[in-house]
Amino acid sequence: MAEKAKKNVEQKQSKNDEAGVFINGLLVIFGPLVAISIAYRLESWIPWISLVPAWPFYLWTILSTPLILYFYWAKNNVIGYFIEEGYAIVFAWGGEAFAGADLQYNNAYFDANWNIIFPNNEEKGLDNIIRWIKKPKKFLGMGLYSWPFKRIYKYKMTWAKRTELGDRVSKTEELSRVLLKPYVYDIAYNNMEDKDKMPLNIELAAEVQVRNPYKALFGVERWYRSLLNLTEGEIRKYIGQTFYLDLVSRKETDGKTVDQEIIDRIRTELNVFEEQYGVKVNRIKLMQVTPARREDIEATLLEMRAKREKEAIETKAKAEAYRAGQELAGIVLEALKTSTGKSIESLQEEYRKDPNLFEKTYETFLKEAYDFAKRRLGFTQKGRFEFITSCREGEGVSSGDTTSRLAEIVAGVELARQRYPQKQGGEEGKESEEERIKKLKKELGYKG
Repeated sequence: MAEKAKKNVEQKQSKNDEAGVFINGLLVIFGPLVAISIAYRLESWIPWISLVPAWPFYLWTILSTPLILYFYWAKNNVIGYFIEEGYAIVFAWGGEAFAGADLQYNNAYFDANWNIIFPNNEEKGLDNIIRWIKKPKKFLGMGLYSWPFKRIYKYKMTWAKRTELGDRVSKTEELSRVLLKPYVYDIAYNNMEDKDKMPLNIELAAEVQVRNPYKALFGVERWYRSLLNLTEGEIRKYIGQTFYLDLVSRKETDGKTVDQEIIDRIRTELNVFEEQYGVKVNRIKLMQVTPARREDIEATLLEMRAKREKEAIETKAKAEAYRAGQELAGIVLEALKTSTGKSIESLQEEYRKDPNLFEKTYETFLKEAYDFAKRRLGFTQKGRFEFITSCREGEGVSSGDTTSRLAEIVAGVELARQRYPQKQGGEEGKESEEERIKKLKKELGYKG
């Protein structure tokens, strides 16, 4: 009741404003003519007034009327109106009951049900003529309507968006135009529980377009709020079946992204919404997912920090191991070169021609070369690395292949050493060196 009374007060104020604009325009148009007419009647008091001709004042009245209409009244939606590109105006009898509409958007027009239709090449000449006849006429972009019987419908809308700086702002405005161009609105749902029952705040960006202004304004009360209410149930259900980390990482499910999954879940509701209320949702994107409780935020941050630190340690270990592998491969090839008296290039060429024959021919040299390289680098003092040579795996020793294989082995053993550090005391500490190495080999999937 209070909201209705407030709306009536606002409508009355709007009518008063329009009436004030109309009266001001009349004063400008007829004021000079009325003033000179009164002056003529006071000729006995103002003898010289008879010398002033009346025709300039009549001419002013005639010439100023269209100027006031175009530059003043129409700018304030009195008698005339202008429509910006991409918008529509809805007319209402007395400001309440629907009385028609007009639009300015890429040569589009309304059909009999006030759906927006975009012209195409299939339209025939007669169709274009009929559409032109039905479309409200404009003069230099200005349309006319039967004010004050008809009024431009004004409505309130509360909506949210993201600014260019990324801040979320919510607005409540009284509007006299309907936006027809696609616009990205910010939609937020609070306290939605994920699969772990952790309450989350979800924020979506929805590209929305009004396709029927009549349905959007008169078919539902505040379509933006109705869209949130209509889709909340399905989105809440989807969030309840998904883990928070999967949402944050945008993990795909059955080949679908989170955005695709959400819009598929609410597709039926969106189609119904467009059919009944004339508002189409073109696409939806998940923008932000945050835990609703402070303690969940802190726990999540700690978990993500630990994960990043772990990834950083592993990346560093891989880099160090790869560098060590490259150095080892270089020493092996140099040792093999010294033992055989052949150049590295010729050895690589022999390997490329017949890898099996190469390994069989240089098996003894390869073993000595690896033993020499391990002694040179002293890997037994850097974590007791265990190398499985590429010749045992049947992979040869070309410069590129050997470096890659050795780097992979070194990285794997180094990561295993960091993941399973030796403990002082306990059962693990009592294991022999040979048993521990066998266990690491088995966990890493290496043979030999």
